[in-house]
Parts: sequence; structure tokens; C-alpha cells
Amino acid sequence: MDGENDGIEKELREKVQPRYLKTVAPTPISSAMEHTSRAVERLVLMIRDVVRDIESQFDEPNLFIVGRSFAAYVAHLALIADNEFSLKKVSRAILIEGPLHPEVLVEPPKFPVLPPFFPQLPFLPLTACGAHYKLRPELAQEAANRLQELGTSHLVLVQGGCEDSIVPVEAQTLPGDFETIELSNDDLSRIHPANGQGIIVKLPPHIGGRSGGIRRIFPVGLRNHLFWSKAKMEMIRRIIERAADS
Repeated sequence: MDGENDGIEKELREKVQPRYLKTVAPTPISSAMEHTSRAVERLVLMIRDVVRDIESQFDEPNLFIVGRSFAAYVAHLALIADNEFSLKKVSRAILIEGPLHPEVLVEPPKFPVLPPFFPQLPFLPLTACGAHYKLRPELAQEAANRLQELGTSHLVLVQGGCEDSIVPVEAQTLPGDFETIELSNDDLSRIHPANGQGIIVKLPPHIGGRSGGIRRIFPVGLRNHLFWSKAKMEMIRRIIERAADS
């Protein structure tokens, strides 16, 4: 998912109001027919170009990168890429419900048959990108190995707290030196400044997806990932703010 279409960008722009906010759409949606390695490489370069643009406009910018779902995976690859866009330029990376762990199986999502009047187009590319998922374990393992060298202190991983049939909850973490913070309510005070290790923030079990209207035809695990409730969007936004301030 990309921030422009899933509501994250609007939420951040209106309530956080950063000096500069740019959405890169690093998902299979625009590259379902492209070779996996080339698609990922192109998207990493797009992120690098955004960083260059920011650096040309601001002196010593305080950079934060936010990725959700497949975009979290691509952002992770960009962070460990061996080029001038490196971890040294990013203060915090907030990776939300992404297919990150190399040892956990993540398969292309399967969607139910929808009625003819329901707009199917947004979902079709996700079912046509199996090649991206086949190569993911190899690239994710390379990224995890590289992370062992670079450290995890810049990372905040947001892990869902309820069923997810698109990205298994177990895949939304990374091996390495992380502190896990399990939230039971909306108190985010435990999200603290980096102290040499990354943070995994696990959402409360009651924070899931929307269920009203036509969304009721989708399985719960799919709704939890694709259609965030207002409460989930609000909590994610606050986690991003807290991580950026800490």
C-alpha cells in the first residue's frame, strides 16, 4: 500500500504537518509485470532521489522514512542499500506491518470473488505479483544480514496485534537486537529514544480494520491489513509522531 491512497499521507500532512512530505509508491501495484529485481531496484532509486531532493532544499534535514506493508519491505531494502543513501541520513525508519522477516513465509494475498459492481482494479495487481514474493526471502535475508553489521537503533517496527491474512504477524518483525513493546491501550509513553537497539511496537488486539459497509464481505484478517479503522489510523499516526520525537 502507498501513503497517498491508504490515508497515511493525509493523516500526517493534516495532523503532524512536517516541513516536507513526499510519498513514493513502492508497491507491486505499478510494477506487477516488471522483473522483481528491477522493480525493487527502481523503487530504491526513487527513494534515494527523494532524499537528494530534500537535502537540496534543507540544511542537515531530520529525515524520517515511513513504510507500510510491502512499502515497509522496500524501505528496509533502501535503508541497507550500499550507496550514498544510507542509514546515516535517516533519523528513524518506521516500518508498519511489513513482510520483513526472511524466515516467515509470506504468500501473495488471495481475495474473495467480489460482486460485479465492486471496483476490483485496486486489488488485481496484488494478485499478479507472485514473482515479488518468490524473491522476497532472498532479498530479506540479505537485508537482515546487512542489518547485523549496521545495527537496529534507527528502526521502529509496528507489528499488528490481531489476525492478518496478507502479512502474517510473525513476518512483521526482524531478527536482531530489538526491544518489544506490547501496547494494551493508547499509552505510548513507553516508546522511548533509541538506546542502541531497535523497537518493535505491537498494537493492542482490539486495534484492527473497518467492518462496515461493503468491507464486511472480506475476511477479518484481510480487513485488518487493508482497511484501517479510525482508531488504528490514529494510533499509527501517534506512534509515528512519538518515534520521530524520541
